[in-house]
Amino acid sequence: MADRRNGNKPVCVGRGVVLRLDPNLIELRRQQFGSNTIPPKPPKTFLKLVLEAANDKILIILIIAAVLSFALSFVPSKGAVLALLADPHSEYQWIETVGIMFAVVVVVLVTALNDYQKEKQFIGLYGQITKDKHFSITRGGRLINVNVSDIVVGDICHLKYGDLIPTDGLILHSNDLRVDESSLTGESDIVKKNKTDNPLVYSGRGNT
Repeated sequence: MADRRNGNKPVCVGRGVVLRLDPNLIELRRQQFGSNTIPPKPPKTFLKLVLEAANDKILIILIIAAVLSFALSFVPSKGAVLALLADPHSEYQWIETVGIMFAVVVVVLVTALNDYQKEKQFIGLYGQITKDKHFSITRGGRLINVNVSDIVVGDICHLKYGDLIPTDGLILHSNDLRVDESSLTGESDIVKKNKTDNPLVYSGRGNT
């Protein structure tokens, strides 16, 4: 069964014919189909993290209570006048409100700062993991070891037990290949793959 994938030379499944990628076409393939990477999700801005931290229900209740208390502290009333006469320092009760607001601001900023640091660490870790992933491939008739991001359409990847599949592709040869596709399909059963009945494999799935 022959299939012209992506308009290139035919990939033949079940007949033993293998696509041989010319090394001179690497950059052209990368321009046509892109690099074999998934860009990390853009990190949230510090302002957005501040807004998310301030969206906590307890903090919202404290803010509302503090604002009401602050506003009422400036509203004169008969009771307030009598209280002021009894205690001259009662006019400074608004300081408690300011203290509550200050505490809320500190909690929000500390929470947002911690989340911001986690975002930066995650991006750094993602880049390091991607950088350290290497796979054996056949390119232009030669067996070479390349970073996962350098794999292009037409490369032949050699996988061993326990490897994550580095890219979507077709099986050219396998020996009792079983793949964990639970994160893709939601099914917990391990899927058997071979080059005739079920030749498609997908990036990120586990080779078990």
